[in-house]
Amino acid sequence: MPTGAFFAFFFIILLLIGGAVVWGAIQGAQKVARSQELRTVGRETTGTVVDNQMESHSHHHNGHHHSRLTFRPVIRYHGPNGEVTAIGPADSSRSFVVGTTVPIRYHPDKPDQIEIVSGQGRGSGGVGGIVAGVVGVIVLVLMATFACSVKQGFDDFGNGVDHSTPGFGDSGFDPFRGGDGCTVDGNRVVCE
Repeated sequence: MPTGAFFAFFFIILLLIGGAVVWGAIQGAQKVARSQELRTVGRETTGTVVDNQMESHSHHHNGHHHSRLTFRPVIRYHGPNGEVTAIGPADSSRSFVVGTTVPIRYHPDKPDQIEIVSGQGRGSGGVGGIVAGVVGVIVLVLMATFACSVKQGFDDFGNGVDHSTPGFGDSGFDPFRGGDGCTVDGNRVVCE
């Protein structure tokens, strides 16, 4: 693969990963903003855990498959217009005990928007997304900076090749591309 195409591919991958990281941070910020709104206009009551919403997360690292489960509580409570069942926004690595009574805060105009006030699963569940987003952006910027410096090093190396080597232009030698489609133009190697 030509050097330029490799770095273009690398940056496209970085952009895709960066987009996912930024999306996660935005989702976290929205959860935090919703939590702030609940603290302002929400009403407190108690609810009962009636079920768990389970989510599986898996990834591969160093050739090993890793998976973990997270749980979000399904809570039933009595709102101003009757019984409401809603899912808590914060997840936990432990399942919630069905039948447990928990203090919650709900939005009076949107009763399905709740959060647990204290104990397991409390809060918005958004701070982790924001922190992961910030750390992810920092790592991506460092990776992009490193890739740019490596690319510049390749470019500098290619521009510093001794063109007086006999047969250099005829052989099409290019340490970056394996010799396909390269010519010497003045003191630069031009590859198509």
